[in-house]
Parts: sequence; C-alpha cells; structure tokens
Amino acid sequence: MIKKAKLSQKNKLLNIKKIRDSIDKIDTQILKYLSLRRKEVMKITKYKKRSEIVDQKRIASMLKKLVKKGKALNLSLIHI
Repeated sequence: MIKKAKLSQKNKLLNIKKIRDSIDKIDTQILKYLSLRRKEVMKITKYKKRSEIVDQKRIASMLKKLVKKGKALNLSLIHI
C-alpha cells in the first residue's frame, strides 16, 4: 500500500510539472503577443502628434470590448 501511495504522489508531481510547463508556454506566448502589440502601437505614433497618442475615447471603447469578451470567456474582471 505504501508503494502505491508513493507512485500516486510521483504521478501527481509529474502531472503538476506538465501543467506548469503548459502554463509557462502560454505565458511566453502572451509576452510575444504583447511585444507584437507594442510594435503595432509604435507604428501609430508615426501618424499622430505626441499630444494625440493617448486617445481616452478609444481606450474606454477597447476596455469595454475587452471586458465583454473576457466575460464571454468566463474571466473575472481582475483577470481582464
């Protein structure tokens, strides 16, 4: 019985490692997308005056859309 419990614990640890590895890969993808997004935002700065770069109306609109999409994906507001 002790051997089975140890094996079960070993499997549990292996499963946790697999899940954490998957999370790490997702985190890396998120960082890559944030980098791509930043590059696109920088392109916009070529077409706007410095005082026009922050568009409060667009930010509010984007946040509203993202909250709606996040809720559809069962994310809480803290995760959006």
